[in-house]
Amino acid sequence: MNWLDCLTAATIELEPPERYFWWAGVAAISAIVRKNVWIDRFSYTLYPNVYVILVSAKSALRKGLPVDYAKWFVERLECTRVVSGRNSVQGVLKELSTQRTLENGTVLSDAQAFLCAPEFASFMVKDPEGLTILTDLHNTHEHHKAWTNTLKSSPIESLKNPCITLLAASNEALFEDLISSKDIEGGFIGRSFIVHESQRRVINSLMYKPEFLIPREDLLPPLREIMNAKGPFAISPIVREYYSEWYKELAENTSPDRSGTLDRLGDQVLKLAMIVSLARCPDMEITMTDMVTAIERTEFSFSGVKKVTMGGVSDLAPALMKVLKILLDAPEYTIERQKILQRLKFDVDSMTLDRIVDTLGETSGSGAVKMFRGLDKKIYLRLNEFAVAEYKKFEGR
Repeated sequence: MNWLDCLTAATIELEPPERYFWWAGVAAISAIVRKNVWIDRFSYTLYPNVYVILVSAKSALRKGLPVDYAKWFVERLECTRVVSGRNSVQGVLKELSTQRTLENGTVLSDAQAFLCAPEFASFMVKDPEGLTILTDLHNTHEHHKAWTNTLKSSPIESLKNPCITLLAASNEALFEDLISSKDIEGGFIGRSFIVHESQRRVINSLMYKPEFLIPREDLLPPLREIMNAKGPFAISPIVREYYSEWYKELAENTSPDRSGTLDRLGDQVLKLAMIVSLARCPDMEITMTDMVTAIERTEFSFSGVKKVTMGGVSDLAPALMKVLKILLDAPEYTIERQKILQRLKFDVDSMTLDRIVDTLGETSGSGAVKMFRGLDKKIYLRLNEFAVAEYKKFEGR
């Protein structure tokens, strides 16, 4: 079984959402492999460092626990710096530029680190340049030897061979306060996997020992193998062609995206494909299954980006019109819900579609759209006749 799946299975009785654990595992693998593995992009080298942010619609989703799991794994493997607690961006830069010796004797001179924030808002003292600097450091391939911080009032800090992985958690209210427009439009959000959840996986008081909970120590041995992986990934021609076709479809998408996420999904998918491949087996080959998983998970994380950057109902209007057009063109004005999501996968995610159905009045029982389960057990949407008539009147005018 893929190590990421093992992690989610091992924590099945704990309250944090399953995806929180899966993505925390992604961040842990990213942190331990650093720049030891890569994909040759011919004009640059792509490394699997990632920024993952777990966002909850409300407090009490226990999002700090998956972060703690990832931190525990990386600390036990003693192969890179772990930065947590409360920091200033200047303090983080100083730490990254200072040589450290770990308890196992490993000397760390490179600026390679795992930034771990159970609550993102308290991790870094608010600084207008803080997330801008993290945005710049994300592009590992652009800093071949060093990243230099030169300020008139402070000594020159040189970050040797930088490679930063970030895992942070926050709720919507605190995250909105932390992220400014320049962080959305300047690229920080576009470089991050946003994992948005609104419900706990289970309700468990933990008054009794979970029956299927696997100790963290039992999950460490596979990570030790992954940590020792080195070299470029092999990608077969058929997998390359599959990615290329997906990428062309992505490039033709013209949906407005103020975060710039769509423009960066290509590299994000490849970063995740490397990590998924390592979690399956450190054989340094990206299979079709690895690539498909990476694309599906990356596309789904885009819904989180839209969730935290979307404003009011006016922002819903373009997606609503696209859904209406599909319904109007469908036979008998009826179509399977999943087909809408497939056709509009970069414009409308499941949460947005649910909001559209609510907006059109389905929850009141007398709205323009009816949602029902067919004989084949699939969910369908049907545009009501009066709504079709109203649209035709409008079109005639």
